[in-house]
Amino acid sequence: MINKITSFVIAIIYSLSIVQVAKKTILSNTLEYSPWSFSELLISYPGIFTRRGLIGELITLFDSDAVLFNTVNIFIFVNFVVFVLLSYIHIKISKLNPTQHLLYLISIFGILNITLFNQYYHRKEMFVINLFMLTLLSIRIKFNNSLLFIFTITFSVLMVLIHEGIAMLAVAFIILILKNKTQFSTKMIKAYSTIVLLSFLSVIVSAGNDNASNLIWSSLSEFDKSLIDIDTNAITAIGWSLFDSFFKTTQVLIFSGSMFLWTFYFVMFLWTFNVIFKIEFNKLNINLNNVKE
Repeated sequence: MINKITSFVIAIIYSLSIVQVAKKTILSNTLEYSPWSFSELLISYPGIFTRRGLIGELITLFDSDAVLFNTVNIFIFVNFVVFVLLSYIHIKISKLNPTQHLLYLISIFGILNITLFNQYYHRKEMFVINLFMLTLLSIRIKFNNSLLFIFTITFSVLMVLIHEGIAMLAVAFIILILKNKTQFSTKMIKAYSTIVLLSFLSVIVSAGNDNASNLIWSSLSEFDKSLIDIDTNAITAIGWSLFDSFFKTTQVLIFSGSMFLWTFYFVMFLWTFNVIFKIEFNKLNINLNNVKE
């Protein structure tokens, strides 16, 4: 009886979360999330290859009226639905009981918190997370090595083209997982690492400049521009050099208190997953020497 009630609450949380995001995206006529997130999704390839421009380029291709606002919201909503589905599939594969499932949904990293407090679902990083979960799903389904190799490389390169910073973290975990949870040979892992490294280098070389930033901004409709009511946005940041990007990001992290906040989030993440998934971190075997073979 308790499991049935818990399962009903879980279904309600999933439904309400999807409805909540729909209200703030495809059913809204105004921008109801961060202007930075909106501007970041508008970064495209203005006649030249630019880092983090893949999603914006796809949005531009799918758009039909030169006002990108509605198309951006469709992308965000569809991506969130995919995130919900992938989360649900992984939870089922992990065979969590209803109580563990519910605890995950209501945790600070769960779907309820994301939608209730208008966080993350509109971030470009969510597209990378979905690709990461697709990679993990491909590994858990146990495709043959050749097919898994193609999927893993494709998803990883797409991650780099969407957001190289988050992709760097994801790729590190993917290499560990490929080494320990698949039948990949050392040559296959080295080939994967080389291809992904070349993708990172191409992004670094095409980091962007003031010209790319100006071209992207000038291509936007007046309506889209009016929604970005902040002086510094993701489009202007494309014009920063790599040094400026690193320096300014580090400056914000330290002096805004964000570094301490994210440290707290990381500790909470470990504690939450320990409680929900019953992970014994002291028994995890992460042998970095194996990765270097």
